[in-house]
Amino acid sequence: MKTILFVLEDFPAFGGIEGVTVQLANKLVDRYKVLICSHHQKDMGILDRLDKQVILFQMPDKGLNKSAENINYLHTLICTHIVDVLIFQDSYFPNEYLLDGIKKYKNIKIIAVEHSSPNQIDISYSFARSKQKESLIKRCILYIMHKRNVFRYRRRRTRIYYCADKYVLLSTSLVASFFKHSFVKYPSKIVTIGNPVSLPPIDLSCCMKRKQCLFVGRLDVMKGLDRLVEIWKQASTQIPEWELVIVGDGKMMPYIKEEISLGHLQNVRLEGFKTDVSPYYEKASIFMMCSTFEGFPLVLPEAMSRGCVPVLFDSFPAARDIISSSIDGVLVKPFDIAQYSREIVSLAKDPYLLNNLKHSAYNKSQQFDLDGIVNKWIKQIES
Repeated sequence: MKTILFVLEDFPAFGGIEGVTVQLANKLVDRYKVLICSHHQKDMGILDRLDKQVILFQMPDKGLNKSAENINYLHTLICTHIVDVLIFQDSYFPNEYLLDGIKKYKNIKIIAVEHSSPNQIDISYSFARSKQKESLIKRCILYIMHKRNVFRYRRRRTRIYYCADKYVLLSTSLVASFFKHSFVKYPSKIVTIGNPVSLPPIDLSCCMKRKQCLFVGRLDVMKGLDRLVEIWKQASTQIPEWELVIVGDGKMMPYIKEEISLGHLQNVRLEGFKTDVSPYYEKASIFMMCSTFEGFPLVLPEAMSRGCVPVLFDSFPAARDIISSSIDGVLVKPFDIAQYSREIVSLAKDPYLLNNLKHSAYNKSQQFDLDGIVNKWIKQIES
């Protein structure tokens, strides 16, 4: 039996990477010995979903600097448990130094995974620049910092690529962006594997849909909470019988509460963080995503698997891999608040169209079936 070792920043913790790790580990543990090694342990609640056969480890040094202690710990872990495949799950956490010495173990396969869009740094820069129009000095400083960060990320991405035997991107649409944002010239190690939907198939007739729009995610600027607020301000006046349900928590929660208390936001319900969001998908008719960028957001196919029609900005490459606009969801020009608001109102006022999109969204979500994704992983592990 082969041994698989996942290495990532936070585990146990709640987040997209952590959730995908749980799904893969639970499936792979039937076939392999599965280990997970992390730097930080923030939240134990996710362990209720993790198969008890999976073995957890934690790095002794939790800092960001290169650590001889962590290097020795990982090498001991690999030798003790005779690890065959190391899955480097968190390419954005600066611990790639751990991979440098592992290549000396010729019998270990390293699979690196990039869980976001390689061009996210450019999107973040464009977003930050739009906030600095009034200051030429600040815009120049921002530009210099951006160029420095671009070089750093290109160098890190290249370093990880050449340490790895396989480099996994979440969709084929990200490949061109990967080469633009790295110094890599040859695509021989690139593999595309999407994130799986963990929710089991259901009969859509069991979903008692309401006049609800739904947001699920972290409440911060990069998730577009300021845009969500502005969109709902415009849309809610035209569809007063509809409500917006927000599931999640984060830095912008006080801002949203203030907008509600001042009367700027109508028909908004705050649910806070929830470990199980499936009941919300089943009740809502429209799923709203307003992110500046994403990699491969699991919430989209999950919402679609419950007949919740997604509306989102066409602001990241994987959006078009998941959504066929006007067929199983709606893609809006980034970041056109007025158009987004009109699309919400149009769907809310057209039950026939909404119902057609609902069934198409459900059918599309089946492409991200967990078993199919796991089979792709097994192919990479065994090849």
